[in-house]
Amino acid sequence: MVDTVQNAAMLWTGGKDSAMALYEADQNGYCVRCLVTFAPPEPDFLAHPLSFIKMQAQALALPHYVLPINAPFEQSYETGLRRLRDEMGLTA
Repeated sequence: MVDTVQNAAMLWTGGKDSAMALYEADQNGYCVRCLVTFAPPEPDFLAHPLSFIKMQAQALALPHYVLPINAPFEQSYETGLRRLRDEMGLTA
């Protein structure tokens, strides 16, 4: 359990691991403000189609951001998360 409310972004692939992480975050006092899926410019996910992931976000009533990733990949991840942090006041 966190001591103060943490505004969080949840990485979301649409699978059971993401769903369990969302549940655990909620149970431990995090305020999940949005779901985040990283995707290449032409996403072709093997496990869960992006359209399915978007429907999940709608059903959960959470904003869903699909953030583009390109080489250098580490920089793409950091840039996307930094932007969300600054725009939404995220702390986790």
